[in-house]
Amino acid sequence: MDKRSKRKLQEAGRTNEDFDEKRLTTLASQSHYVSVLNISDNALYGEYPPSPFASWINLISLRLTTICLLMGFFTNLRELLLSNNQISGSIPPSLGNFKQSSRTRRPFHPFYFWRLTNLLVLLLQENQLSGSIPQEIGNLNKMDQLDLSNNNLTGPIPPSLGNATGLHFLYLYGNLISGSIPQEIGGLKRIIILQFPGNFLEGPIPSTLGNLTELTKLRNGELTRLQYFYLRNNSISGYLPQMCLGVSLIEFTAINNSNNRFYGELSSSWGDCRNLTSLKFAGNNITGRIPPHIGQLTQLGILDLSSNHLEGRFPLSATSKWDKLSNLELLDLSSKFALGRNAISSREVEQVGKVKSFLTICSPVPFLLLLKE
Repeated sequence: MDKRSKRKLQEAGRTNEDFDEKRLTTLASQSHYVSVLNISDNALYGEYPPSPFASWINLISLRLTTICLLMGFFTNLRELLLSNNQISGSIPPSLGNFKQSSRTRRPFHPFYFWRLTNLLVLLLQENQLSGSIPQEIGNLNKMDQLDLSNNNLTGPIPPSLGNATGLHFLYLYGNLISGSIPQEIGGLKRIIILQFPGNFLEGPIPSTLGNLTELTKLRNGELTRLQYFYLRNNSISGYLPQMCLGVSLIEFTAINNSNNRFYGELSSSWGDCRNLTSLKFAGNNITGRIPPHIGQLTQLGILDLSSNHLEGRFPLSATSKWDKLSNLELLDLSSKFALGRNAISSREVEQVGKVKSFLTICSPVPFLLLLKE
């Protein structure tokens, strides 16, 4: 074969090139030089005949719209692109032959990826994956990023996930995952971002999260680098002061633990989060009074304590420093419970920085009061 023909065959296929099964089989039998194969967005159907492709040992990039048995022959494959499809059914066990695979994008079910021990990035977000996360996911100890967000996954978080010690980024939000956060998550010593919102998690926050010293964003402690703490829309429970026990709050910039089952009183230690810009504990079982120390949060832009069991008046004394909250734009204290008609007046709100919107329980239905700056 001359050099020109060889170069032409090194990249075979184009999107929407009207490939059919006959042409693909003919192409497959012509050369083993092919290194890039793109047959995405075609109308291929049925089974691919695997034998003609077995000699394509140089293939490193494969773009398909379905999963097929022939992929198991491509032992040098480093890139597998199956995005923007509606792939269903089983993944062939032959995927386990991808010893050098480094990146896989998007949707498959059930999971056979645990055999890809060199896998670095697994992105399966925003599909219709169902079933539970397999225990074997912990075998992928070289994996740097795992994104299973916005699917229909059920069942608990497998404790074996704590064995995936190479993880820096873990996204599990927007599923139907239930049960408690396993203690073994504390084994992810390199984790930087951990996101759990929008599931059905319950139970206490495990104490082993204090081992995650590299964690900067938790969308589920000496957590001295933690900046974002998000566990919203679960059923996580626990006594509120204990949740913060041993945690350095200095670096916190955003906290959203709304719509859970936390109980107890707000600690005055929240006033130490001097970098905090957003504090949301809406929809819990928090009781007691609002601590005046929150008035020390001069960077605070959003304070949402709605739908709790708070009582007493808003702390607007001369020593509370609430008039220093010049960045506060949203204050939500709406509640059906103990905060009464006289919790705070609109005149007092004018003392709270430059509040642009304010919700309070001055009637059975909270109303929105817009104030001029």
